[in-house]
Amino acid sequence: MITLLAVKECIDARDVDLSGSTFNDVKLANATFENINLEAARIHDANLSGVAFSDCRIEGATLEGVLLTDLLAAWRKAAE
Repeated sequence: MITLLAVKECIDARDVDLSGSTFNDVKLANATFENINLEAARIHDANLSGVAFSDCRIEGATLEGVLLTDLLAAWRKAAE
């Protein structure tokens, strides 16, 4: 496990598994998550402005307690 506290750097992470990770009180604005495993990850009190997720595994991942898979399903239904 890696713990990052009060880090204000841009992180370039490739071919990583972030499943089960916790993101609490973080600024992820304009971050890009491509082909990342975020299964069962928890995101709380985060700035996600402009964040892009593509080809990510998100089963069991939550944002403010809501499953990301449920959010995505609701968005797809609304877009119909």
